[in-house]
Amino acid sequence: MASRSAGDGLVTAWSVRRPYGSNVAWGELFGTEDAARGYASARPAVHPLVVQLAVERFGLPPRVDVALDVGCGAGLSTRPLVHRARRCVALDPVSAMVRRIPAVAPGALALVGRAEALPSADASVDLVAAAGSLDFVDDLGSAAAEIARVLAPGGAVLAYDFATGRRLRDGPDLAPWFDEVLRRWPRRPPSASPVTAVALAVGGLGFERHPFEVDVALSRQAYVDYLLTESFVAAAVGRGDDPAEIERWLTSTVPWPSDDGDGARVVFEGYLLVGRRA
Repeated sequence: MASRSAGDGLVTAWSVRRPYGSNVAWGELFGTEDAARGYASARPAVHPLVVQLAVERFGLPPRVDVALDVGCGAGLSTRPLVHRARRCVALDPVSAMVRRIPAVAPGALALVGRAEALPSADASVDLVAAAGSLDFVDDLGSAAAEIARVLAPGGAVLAYDFATGRRLRDGPDLAPWFDEVLRRWPRRPPSASPVTAVALAVGGLGFERHPFEVDVALSRQAYVDYLLTESFVAAAVGRGDDPAEIERWLTSTVPWPSDDGDGARVVFEGYLLVGRRA
């Protein structure tokens, strides 16, 4: 396990949540340099597709003055917002992730901070985005209240998440293989505070929920590299499993087209919540 820097002390209470019924905490999953490196380099380009979908079909404004990405990780969810905002702020509780943001999302202001205490003035943000991050907050009610507090009149909220890509648009059936993956390395239990339209509807905000499905072309190795960044693999490594052995097993067993050309199309299914003042 990588050592913590002084800045990692800012993770505070967020880091002590312990998933999987083990001694592995969220901060230990995502607070390492290895985790940040993987997030910056190996996650598939799903975020631009979701933002584009939200703009084209669900009324998200195409451009705003100030955007805030809450729980941005290494900045992949921030990158499609940078060119849609005059000023874009990327916020994450893990300093190892935040250090990656200038390279991943140039032009964004990168800050260490938590969703329960947003570093923005009242009514000062035109777009608040949260991509797969609100599941990890300690107090979803406080985070929702903070989002409502900082949102400017006429502003919008985009909260979304997507499941691990476990289906190919065309190609071998990955489902039985992925069932075996999860048997070997179980994923975390569901969030105690599910991110729903009702949970976020505070301070006069109302939300519409929409399912989505997008696909991204990935090679076999890119797909394995992506899976190695998933939280269930990180937790297994945190418990002592050998990451090289996990990679070897994934690479040698995954069903994949024999000639994937520019890559097989991996399907990602998820939901998005678009919020505005009711």
